[in-house]
Amino acid sequence: MHFRKNVSLFATIALCATTALHADDRSMWQKFKDFFSPSPTVVGEGPEYDELRELDKKIGTLEGKYSRERRANNKKYIREELDKLKLKREKLAKQIEEKEKVQKDAKSAAVSSSATSSSTAVPAKPACAHDTVFVHDTVTVHDTLYVIVSGKPGEQQAPAAAPADSAAKPATDSATVPGNK
Repeated sequence: MHFRKNVSLFATIALCATTALHADDRSMWQKFKDFFSPSPTVVGEGPEYDELRELDKKIGTLEGKYSRERRANNKKYIREELDKLKLKREKLAKQIEEKEKVQKDAKSAAVSSSATSSSTAVPAKPACAHDTVFVHDTVTVHDTLYVIVSGKPGEQQAPAAAPADSAAKPATDSATVPGNK
């Protein structure tokens, strides 16, 4: 008789456990995996991203309520709300992805059109032709340092335009670079 009680108790527990597992239509492994998988974070600025973050908060709250709820009718109601919110979130996420894709396509089209127009007109010169600057002289006026740049040593180029006052007066105590005068 004692053996029958234990077997019937074990059978009842097993039946309840399998019924609870099939009520959600997900396996125990899927529930475990969903619980520990991090939800994707939303990165971006704007009202759409704010709305998406708000939906994520609501979904998280309802999932917590759903996991704690014991009554079948309340669980059903919460599940319906969760499905509605998840559907709304998916639509909003697709809308944001399409908007970002359109912006990327517009940027790439603008870059490619400017590249083709510049290549057909005049060959592009590098923005900085030389990586070495030859300093002819420096002049300090108050707290501003003026640098007089010259070409390569040996070339006869006029120095770059300096302020009118300092060009007329020789800089007696200014630092110079040896060998470039």
